[in-house]
Amino acid sequence: MHRWPLIDLRSAQGRIPDATPDRDVLRFAAHEGRVLLSHDVSTMPVHFARFIQDFELPGLILVRQDLPVASIIEGIFLAWSQWTADDLRNALRWLPRC
Repeated sequence: MHRWPLIDLRSAQGRIPDATPDRDVLRFAAHEGRVLLSHDVSTMPVHFARFIQDFELPGLILVRQDLPVASIIEGIFLAWSQWTADDLRNALRWLPRC
């Protein structure tokens, strides 16, 4: 995110092992105080709905798997520039299309 140095984006690669259960991924994001971006559009929404019944989460943004990387980057910037922390807290959103 060199074009937008104020965006603090971190990859889960190397921090969260593959096949980690969704609830544990959500718990990790909550503990880190981070909005989670996920390609897991099939199971993550269900686990998210259950998770926020008991815990706070900075937010979940779902990203379609077929989007080009450039569109994902632009969508992240658009989301960052338009949504506040309150807009995202315990909310599930789709990454804006660019």
